[in-house]
Amino acid sequence: MGSPARKALVVTALPVDTWGRGLALTATSFQLSVLLGPAIGGIVAATHGVAGCFALATALAASAVYGIFRLPRTPPQPRTPRPRRTSDGLLSGLRIGWRTPALRRAFLVDLNATILAMPTALFPALNSERFGGQTYTLSLMFAALALGGILAGAASKYFAHSRRPAALMFGAALIWAFSLLALAAAPHLAAALGVLAIAGAADTVSVVARGVIVQREIADTHRGRISALDHIVEIAGPELGNARAGLIAQFTTATISLTAGSALSTLGVLALAISTPRRRRHRTTKTEDSAAQGRNDRHPA
Repeated sequence: MGSPARKALVVTALPVDTWGRGLALTATSFQLSVLLGPAIGGIVAATHGVAGCFALATALAASAVYGIFRLPRTPPQPRTPRPRRTSDGLLSGLRIGWRTPALRRAFLVDLNATILAMPTALFPALNSERFGGQTYTLSLMFAALALGGILAGAASKYFAHSRRPAALMFGAALIWAFSLLALAAAPHLAAALGVLAIAGAADTVSVVARGVIVQREIADTHRGRISALDHIVEIAGPELGNARAGLIAQFTTATISLTAGSALSTLGVLALAISTPRRRRHRTTKTEDSAAQGRNDRHPA
């Protein structure tokens, strides 16, 4: 319930030319929690027990609630008729997402990358097949993916304001797929960790570029619904991808599953990029930028 509101708040509270950096910051905060959360939890559990973990979690939750109350009030938005049923709102978002070419491509690129090439379910099997099966090597694989995302988020000023978010999204999706192909062929752990870091960085760049495209394409009256659809894509894609990867690995091997999925993902990105009109693939138009700026001017932070 909170994710669509957080995404909508980024573009409501920030000037249009900083949307990319705001979305990069939210992506980086998630990667930091993935990397640091288990480590901090392990230390607290070892020193203060499970009760200490729950006490720390309660304190952090209280600080988050305080932070929410300190957020600036958002200006009133144009009202639209409230859906009679929850399903009506979801179907409305689905219709808008499918009928808007830029939104449809953005969601398909993300689903292509996650459903076909999501690697995390394969990490334990890859660790056993290729890297000795030690617990610390498995933890390093997860950490490398998150670390790459954090580094990309820290460098967001170099790509978050790009006027070519579609080209950036396609390029990052290709790097993601190529990196996972390289992971399937990595001869030793150091190489595997390196390509995982690259994949994590590419994932963050793709998330930011897709977020900018999605937020630029939707009107204020439907921002929450499309942000909710974007959240569903983010959550469902990786879970379906992990299920696909595990199912194929069950009948073959983890390496074969990763190789096949990454290769298909590469072909999928290329097909989506080729089918995208050149103007839309390479540059946002002045009309789009003016429209986005107009929305921001009508609703200043």
